[in-house]
Order: sequence, then structure tokens, then C-alpha cells
Amino acid sequence: MAPVVEVDAAVAGGGSVAMTDPATWPAYCGSMAQAAALMGIPKGVLRMAKARGAPGFIDSRVRPKLVAEWLEKNNPAAVAPPSSAEAP
Repeated sequence: MAPVVEVDAAVAGGGSVAMTDPATWPAYCGSMAQAAALMGIPKGVLRMAKARGAPGFIDSRVRPKLVAEWLEKNNPAAVAPPSSAEAP
């Protein structure tokens, strides 16, 4: 079993660097807010995934790799970075 690694101040707001490369993601994040910051997606996307039965939500912890895999299969638009150009 992979060791439990929680994302701390660097992702939770104490720093400005979010790890967006899935290869560098820890096994677990301590909260949805931490996972959202780590993954570079809105927290609401994680709430939607949990409500729809995505794997990777254990109590208050989130397994970002499992959730990302589910999102790619079930809602590809949710993991795509937002477009920098918005319609007028």
C-alpha cells in the first residue's frame, strides 16, 4: 500500500506552486480543496465527481489519480484547463 502523503502549505494556500504533473501527485490529499488546487480544477468538479460515485474519495481524503482517471473517462471537459479566451 502506498504511504499516505498529504498536500500541505504549498498547495493549500501557503505557497504559489501547485503540482499539476500527475506523476508528482501524492497518493492522498487531505481535503477536496487541496486536491482541487493540486489537480488545477475547481472544487465543484470534485464535488460533482463524488456525488456521481467516482472512486478515490475516502472520508475527507481524496486520491487524485483515481479521481482524475474517472474524470477523463466520464467527463473529459472537467479536466481540461479552462480556455484563456472567453467569448464576449
